[in-house]
Amino acid sequence: MDFEHLEMQYAGLREQWKSGRITQEQFYNSVQNLRLRDPAGMWWQIEPSTGNWLTWNGAQWIKTTRPGQPPAPSVYQTPPSPSV
Repeated sequence: MDFEHLEMQYAGLREQWKSGRITQEQFYNSVQNLRLRDPAGMWWQIEPSTGNWLTWNGAQWIKTTRPGQPPAPSVYQTPPSPSV
């Protein structure tokens, strides 16, 4: 499996849950089984409630950006004010 395949499976499960074909518990349990191990040995999983990617650091799941995606901005930046 690869990241895109897991994202497609997540989207399908989310649609089933939102349409009432599966329960929230079934959705969460199914999504938690969508994991992959990259060539470096790092485990990846999609967070059920947000769809964000998580990596396992040996003690807990940490929110991160999957390879090939631009990093999410970590700090809100105020847009420049229009010049008058």
